Amino acid sequence: MDKFDRIYALHSVLSTARIPVAKSLLEEKLECSHATIERIIKVMRLYLDAPIEYDRSANGYHYDLRSQQKYVFPTCVGMNRFDQFKQSIIHSVPPHAWR
Repeated sequence: MDKFDRIYALHSVLSTARIPVAKSLLEEKLECSHATIERIIKVMRLYLDAPIEYDRSANGYHYDLRSQQKYVFPTCVGMNRFDQFKQSIIHSVPPHAWR
């Protein structure tokens, strides 16, 4: 999975979850380490304004449900535009954010 695929996979998992998703389950679903999940969450919060929260009592992540509107992941219509969007996300994030 590349970076964008993991971002999209994390969004899919969080948007369909009814309860906070455990770190271990995210590691399994995204096929990566906890450190990579932390970086992806950081990038989503900073560059995509994703309202991702951590629930200590449940030891998991979820979208903040207190906001007035449901978080909508930015998308494009058509594969060419989707590929362009994918590249723009990857290249707009500074390299140090992935470390």
